[in-house]
Formats: sequence, structure tokens, C-alpha cells
Amino acid sequence: MEMIAKEGSGLLIYLRQEGRGIGIVNKVKAYRLQDSGADTVEANISLGLGVDNRSYGVCKSIFDYFGINSIRLITNNPDKIESVRKMGINVTHIISKSQVTPHNISYLRTKLGRMGHMLGHLDDANFEED
Repeated sequence: MEMIAKEGSGLLIYLRQEGRGIGIVNKVKAYRLQDSGADTVEANISLGLGVDNRSYGVCKSIFDYFGINSIRLITNNPDKIESVRKMGINVTHIISKSQVTPHNISYLRTKLGRMGHMLGHLDDANFEED
């Protein structure tokens, strides 16, 4: 929201796709598995779910409504970028924002290593645990 405010305009689209599209109940189940040592990918697979079940098709109607055909996208997810491009939307700039904390380091490593997320702005030093 701060980034949009600094730009002076923008659009935030919130899609109710909790837990990468698995829903809140399955997200809680996945968290239990993660507390037992599974990473986020392993947890979803153990539950018989996809790694990322989200769909972005509804965004096309929103883009059309506002006459948007080109965007600067805030994401580190290459699948999301590809989905938006397949809608015919020109992604002119990708802004990847993630901050490493002791609480999310394992999760970010999984996103980087297993899900192909773009976290190149996080150098190896940032992944050192204290």
C-alpha cells in the first residue's frame, strides 16, 4: 500500500485464495505438518493438494473494467507473472519484495528452491541464520 501511495496511483487486487488456494482449513492442516518438519510444498502434497491452486482469471475482468493493459506487478511468483501475461496484459516491471526474518527464512528458502520464486535480491548473506 505504501508503494502504491508513493506512486500516486495504483490498484490492489485482493483475491480470497487463502493458503495458495487450498482454503483456511487446509492451510491450518498444512501448518500442523510444517510444525512437524515438512516444508510448505511437502505439507500441501501430503494433504493431497496442489502446491499452488490459485487462479487469476477474475483479474482479467478487473483489468478490462479499468482499461488496464500494462502493469507494474508486485510479486516474486513467476507463475503469477505468466498468468497475467497470458491475459494479454503487458507486465512492464516486476517488483519483488521480501524481507528475511528468523520467522520466514525456511519458507523463503522453499519458495526459492522448490517453487522457483524470484528472490535474487536476497543475497546469500541474508539467508544466514543467526
